[in-house]
Amino acid sequence: MKRNVITALSLTAVLLCGPTTAFAQEAQAPVAENPSAEAPIPALPERYLAYGKITDIRKENGVIKSITAEDVQDQTVIYIVSEDTLCLDSGRGTQMDINDLKVGDGVYFYHSPAMTMSIPPQTSVEAIVGNMPMDVACARFHTVEAVENTQNGIRITTDQGGLYITVAKDATATSYADNSAFDLADLKEGDRIFTWYDVVAESYPAQAGVNRVVVVPAAEDTETAASPVKISYSKSEMTTKDDVTCVPLRETADALG
Repeated sequence: MKRNVITALSLTAVLLCGPTTAFAQEAQAPVAENPSAEAPIPALPERYLAYGKITDIRKENGVIKSITAEDVQDQTVIYIVSEDTLCLDSGRGTQMDINDLKVGDGVYFYHSPAMTMSIPPQTSVEAIVGNMPMDVACARFHTVEAVENTQNGIRITTDQGGLYITVAKDATATSYADNSAFDLADLKEGDRIFTWYDVVAESYPAQAGVNRVVVVPAAEDTETAASPVKISYSKSEMTTKDDVTCVPLRETADALG
Protein backbone atom coordinates (compact mmCIF):
# COMPACT_ATOMS: atom_id res chain seq x y z
CA MET A 1 0.00 0.00 0.00
CA LYS A 2 2.84 2.39 0.86
CA ARG A 3 4.49 1.80 -2.52
CA ASN A 4 1.21 2.54 -4.34
CA VAL A 5 0.84 5.85 -2.46
CA ILE A 6 4.37 6.93 -3.39
CA THR A 7 3.79 6.01 -7.04
CA ALA A 8 0.56 7.98 -7.13
CA LEU A 9 2.24 11.04 -5.64
CA SER A 10 5.06 10.80 -8.18
CA LEU A 11 2.63 10.64 -11.10
CA THR A 12 0.70 13.61 -9.74
CA ALA A 13 3.91 15.66 -9.46
CA VAL A 14 4.83 14.92 -13.08
CA LEU A 15 1.36 15.93 -14.32
CA LEU A 16 1.47 19.19 -12.35
CA CYS A 17 5.06 20.18 -13.25
CA GLY A 18 5.24 19.26 -16.93
CA PRO A 19 3.10 18.72 -20.04
CA THR A 20 1.19 15.46 -20.29
CA THR A 21 2.70 14.76 -23.73
CA ALA A 22 6.22 14.86 -22.32
CA PHE A 23 5.28 12.30 -19.68
CA ALA A 24 3.73 10.07 -22.31
CA GLN A 25 6.85 10.16 -24.47
CA GLU A 26 9.05 9.36 -21.48
CA ALA A 27 6.85 6.43 -20.51
CA GLN A 28 7.14 4.97 -24.03
CA ALA A 29 10.97 5.15 -24.11
CA PRO A 30 12.47 1.71 -24.78
CA VAL A 31 14.14 -0.07 -21.90
CA ALA A 32 17.86 -0.72 -22.32
CA GLU A 33 18.71 -4.36 -22.94
CA ASN A 34 21.39 -4.24 -20.28
CA PRO A 35 20.59 -1.49 -17.76
CA SER A 36 23.64 -2.36 -15.68
CA ALA A 37 26.06 -1.73 -18.59
CA GLU A 38 28.04 1.45 -18.18
CA ALA A 39 27.92 4.07 -20.94
CA PRO A 40 31.26 4.47 -22.75
CA ILE A 41 33.38 7.31 -21.41
CA PRO A 42 34.12 9.83 -24.18
CA ALA A 43 37.80 10.43 -24.87
CA LEU A 44 39.22 13.68 -23.56
CA PRO A 45 40.41 16.16 -26.17
CA GLU A 46 44.15 16.40 -26.60
CA ARG A 47 44.14 19.96 -25.26
CA TYR A 48 41.83 22.75 -24.14
CA LEU A 49 41.80 26.41 -25.17
CA ALA A 50 41.35 29.15 -22.57
CA TYR A 51 41.67 32.93 -22.57
CA GLY A 52 43.14 34.83 -19.67
CA LYS A 53 44.67 38.13 -18.62
CA ILE A 54 48.07 37.65 -17.04
CA THR A 55 48.17 38.63 -13.36
CA ASP A 56 51.52 37.13 -12.35
CA ILE A 57 54.63 35.59 -13.91
CA ARG A 58 56.85 33.41 -11.71
CA LYS A 59 60.49 32.96 -12.65
CA GLU A 60 63.35 30.91 -11.31
CA ASN A 61 66.88 32.01 -12.24
CA GLY A 62 65.39 34.22 -14.94
CA VAL A 63 63.37 31.37 -16.52
CA ILE A 64 59.55 31.51 -16.56
CA LYS A 65 58.10 28.58 -14.61
CA SER A 66 54.42 29.53 -14.42
CA ILE A 67 51.97 32.17 -15.57
CA THR A 68 48.91 33.05 -13.51
CA ALA A 69 45.95 34.38 -15.49
CA GLU A 70 42.38 35.44 -14.79
CA ASP A 71 39.60 34.70 -17.27
CA VAL A 72 36.53 36.78 -18.11
CA GLN A 73 34.67 35.20 -15.19
CA ASP A 74 37.39 36.27 -12.75
CA GLN A 75 38.55 32.69 -12.29
CA THR A 76 42.27 32.27 -11.70
CA VAL A 77 44.37 29.47 -13.19
CA ILE A 78 48.11 28.81 -12.87
CA TYR A 79 49.63 27.60 -16.15
CA ILE A 80 52.84 25.61 -15.70
CA VAL A 81 55.43 26.49 -18.34
CA SER A 82 58.19 24.15 -19.55
CA GLU A 83 61.03 24.44 -22.02
CA ASP A 84 58.74 22.77 -24.56
CA THR A 85 55.97 25.37 -24.24
CA LEU A 86 55.40 27.11 -27.58
CA CYS A 87 54.67 30.83 -27.84
CA LEU A 88 53.22 32.33 -31.03
CA ASP A 89 52.62 35.90 -32.14
CA SER A 90 49.19 35.45 -33.68
CA GLY A 91 49.29 38.73 -35.60
CA ARG A 92 52.62 38.06 -37.29
CA GLY A 93 52.37 34.27 -37.41
CA THR A 94 55.87 33.89 -36.01
CA GLN A 95 57.49 32.53 -32.88
CA MET A 96 57.22 34.93 -29.95
CA ASP A 97 59.72 35.27 -27.11
CA ILE A 98 57.82 34.11 -24.04
CA ASN A 99 59.85 36.57 -22.00
CA ASP A 100 58.09 39.40 -23.84
CA LEU A 101 54.84 38.50 -22.05
CA LYS A 102 53.97 40.82 -19.20
CA VAL A 103 51.34 41.31 -16.53
CA GLY A 104 48.16 42.73 -18.05
CA ASP A 105 48.52 40.97 -21.41
CA GLY A 106 45.53 39.03 -22.66
CA VAL A 107 46.60 35.71 -24.19
CA TYR A 108 45.22 32.32 -25.14
CA PHE A 109 46.47 29.13 -23.49
CA TYR A 110 46.37 25.69 -25.11
CA HIS A 111 46.64 23.57 -22.00
CA SER A 112 46.40 19.98 -20.81
CA PRO A 113 42.95 18.54 -19.97
CA ALA A 114 44.45 17.48 -16.63
CA MET A 115 44.04 20.12 -13.95
CA THR A 116 44.72 20.00 -10.21
CA MET A 117 41.94 20.41 -7.65
CA SER A 118 43.93 23.09 -5.84
CA ILE A 119 42.87 26.70 -5.41
CA PRO A 120 43.76 28.16 -7.82
CA PRO A 121 43.89 25.12 -10.12
CA GLN A 122 47.08 24.36 -12.03
CA THR A 123 47.65 22.82 -15.43
CA SER A 124 50.53 22.50 -17.89
CA VAL A 125 50.45 24.74 -20.96
CA GLU A 126 51.48 23.43 -24.36
CA ALA A 127 51.21 26.65 -26.35
CA ILE A 128 50.55 30.33 -25.68
CA VAL A 129 49.15 32.64 -28.35
CA GLY A 130 49.53 36.39 -27.96
CA ASN A 131 49.22 39.63 -29.93
CA MET A 132 45.79 39.00 -31.46
CA PRO A 133 44.71 41.72 -33.92
CA MET A 134 41.34 43.32 -33.26
CA ASP A 135 38.34 41.37 -34.59
CA VAL A 136 40.55 38.50 -35.77
CA ALA A 137 40.38 35.02 -34.26
CA CYS A 138 43.51 33.74 -32.54
CA ALA A 139 45.65 31.09 -34.16
CA ARG A 140 44.22 27.58 -33.83
CA PHE A 141 46.51 24.79 -32.68
CA HIS A 142 46.11 21.21 -33.86
CA THR A 143 47.98 17.91 -34.08
CA VAL A 144 48.12 16.30 -37.52
CA GLU A 145 46.52 12.84 -37.42
CA ALA A 146 46.50 12.14 -41.16
CA VAL A 147 47.41 13.93 -44.40
CA GLU A 148 46.07 13.36 -47.89
CA ASN A 149 46.19 15.20 -51.21
CA THR A 150 42.92 16.50 -52.69
CA GLN A 151 41.96 18.55 -55.73
CA ASN A 152 41.78 21.67 -53.56
CA GLY A 153 45.04 21.13 -51.68
CA ILE A 154 46.11 19.11 -48.67
CA ARG A 155 43.51 17.78 -46.26
CA ILE A 156 44.56 17.36 -42.63
CA THR A 157 42.61 15.18 -40.24
CA THR A 158 42.76 16.34 -36.62
CA ASP A 159 40.81 16.59 -33.35
CA GLN A 160 40.45 12.82 -33.01
CA GLY A 161 38.98 12.59 -36.50
CA GLY A 162 36.43 15.32 -35.80
CA LEU A 163 37.86 18.03 -38.05
CA TYR A 164 39.15 18.24 -41.63
CA ILE A 165 41.38 21.20 -42.43
CA THR A 166 41.98 21.82 -46.12
CA VAL A 167 45.16 23.78 -46.80
CA ALA A 168 44.90 25.56 -50.15
CA LYS A 169 47.48 24.80 -52.82
CA ASP A 170 48.76 28.38 -52.74
CA ALA A 171 48.77 28.57 -48.93
CA THR A 172 51.68 30.11 -47.04
CA ALA A 173 53.47 27.52 -44.91
CA THR A 174 56.35 28.37 -42.58
CA SER A 175 58.36 26.65 -39.86
CA TYR A 176 57.72 27.67 -36.27
CA ALA A 177 61.41 27.37 -35.40
CA ASP A 178 62.83 29.99 -37.78
CA ASN A 179 59.95 31.27 -39.94
CA SER A 180 61.51 29.67 -43.03
CA ALA A 181 59.35 28.28 -45.83
CA PHE A 182 57.95 24.82 -45.12
CA ASP A 183 57.20 22.32 -47.87
CA LEU A 184 53.72 20.94 -47.15
CA ALA A 185 54.73 17.75 -48.94
CA ASP A 186 56.81 17.05 -45.82
CA LEU A 187 53.83 17.43 -43.47
CA LYS A 188 53.08 14.18 -41.66
CA GLU A 189 51.24 12.54 -38.80
CA GLY A 190 52.39 13.80 -35.42
CA ASP A 191 53.35 17.29 -36.60
CA ARG A 192 51.56 20.17 -34.92
CA ILE A 193 50.27 23.25 -36.72
CA PHE A 194 49.08 26.75 -35.97
CA THR A 195 46.52 28.00 -38.47
CA TRP A 196 43.76 30.58 -38.81
CA TYR A 197 40.09 30.12 -39.69
CA ASP A 198 36.77 31.64 -38.71
CA VAL A 199 34.20 29.51 -40.52
CA VAL A 200 33.72 25.80 -39.80
CA ALA A 201 31.22 23.72 -41.76
CA GLU A 202 28.74 22.04 -39.41
CA SER A 203 29.24 18.53 -40.71
CA TYR A 204 30.89 15.49 -39.25
CA PRO A 205 33.76 15.63 -39.47
CA ALA A 206 33.62 19.42 -39.35
CA GLN A 207 35.51 21.17 -42.15
CA ALA A 208 37.55 24.35 -42.46
CA GLY A 209 39.67 25.86 -45.21
CA VAL A 210 42.90 27.77 -44.51
CA ASN A 211 45.51 29.73 -46.45
CA ARG A 212 48.24 29.89 -43.84
CA VAL A 213 49.92 27.39 -41.54
CA VAL A 214 52.87 27.44 -39.16
CA VAL A 215 54.32 23.96 -38.70
CA VAL A 216 55.89 22.53 -35.54
CA PRO A 217 57.56 19.23 -36.58
CA ALA A 218 56.98 16.20 -34.38
CA ALA A 219 59.39 15.81 -31.47
CA GLU A 220 60.39 12.30 -32.56
CA ASP A 221 62.23 13.84 -35.52
CA THR A 222 65.03 14.90 -33.19
CA GLU A 223 67.90 12.52 -32.43
CA THR A 224 67.47 12.93 -28.67
CA ALA A 225 63.81 11.99 -28.69
CA ALA A 226 64.40 9.01 -30.97
CA SER A 227 67.19 7.54 -28.86
CA PRO A 228 66.01 4.81 -26.45
CA VAL A 229 66.59 5.22 -22.74
CA LYS A 230 67.91 2.19 -20.85
CA ILE A 231 67.37 2.00 -17.10
CA SER A 232 68.54 -0.84 -14.88
CA TYR A 233 67.67 -1.61 -11.26
CA SER A 234 68.99 -4.04 -8.70
CA LYS A 235 66.65 -6.55 -7.06
CA SER A 236 66.72 -4.55 -3.84
CA GLU A 237 65.36 -1.49 -5.67
CA MET A 238 62.32 -3.33 -7.04
CA THR A 239 59.29 -4.64 -5.20
CA THR A 240 56.41 -6.84 -6.29
CA LYS A 241 52.81 -6.32 -5.19
CA ASP A 242 49.81 -8.19 -6.58
CA ASP A 243 52.01 -9.59 -9.38
CA VAL A 244 53.01 -6.05 -10.40
CA THR A 245 56.69 -5.13 -10.38
CA CYS A 246 57.29 -1.62 -9.00
CA VAL A 247 60.37 0.52 -9.65
CA PRO A 248 61.50 3.75 -7.97
CA LEU A 249 59.37 6.58 -9.35
CA ARG A 250 61.73 9.52 -8.93
CA GLU A 251 64.75 7.75 -10.43
CA THR A 252 62.69 6.56 -13.37
CA ALA A 253 61.20 10.01 -14.03
CA ASP A 254 64.61 11.65 -13.86
CA ALA A 255 66.06 9.14 -16.31
CA LEU A 256 63.23 9.79 -18.76
CA GLY A 257 63.65 13.54 -18.45
